[in-house]
Amino acid sequence: MRVVLPHTVVPRDPNCRNAVLVIEGGVQRVANRVRVTARLVDARRGEQKWADSYDRELADVFSIQSQIAQTIVAQLQAKLLPREKAAIEVPPTRDPVAYDLFLRARDIVDSYPDAQDQKASLEQAIGLLEEATDATRILPWRLPAPHVRTASSLALV
Repeated sequence: MRVVLPHTVVPRDPNCRNAVLVIEGGVQRVANRVRVTARLVDARRGEQKWADSYDRELADVFSIQSQIAQTIVAQLQAKLLPREKAAIEVPPTRDPVAYDLFLRARDIVDSYPDAQDQKASLEQAIGLLEEATDATRILPWRLPAPHVRTASSLALV
């Protein structure tokens, strides 16, 4: 998967005509360790602008996300608004288990239209979100906007 700046997710496709810079990456998790790889590519030329990998404890996953975002901002020589700066510095939760539950729920929601039993898929996602919020007592307004939309859409089911 590729993430096209600023917020569009597109499949791996060399014909992404409107993409200028693309962030590619991957995550590997083994027990309580995580390796995150990321690279910034000029999509027009196919040139790599920046790349790095991070090997850390799973509990440090939010610091990895923040570090990658700050590095990309520096590579782009971009100026962030105060709310954008806060968004990359303040994690949505301090509990990586709750965040993992949320990500699993989001993946289910993203793929439920293709599920054989859509209702069961959404019920599973709701269960994961309930477990995540029970674990940390996070509230929807503490989540970034896309997360709120996901939680809101599940509440309507």
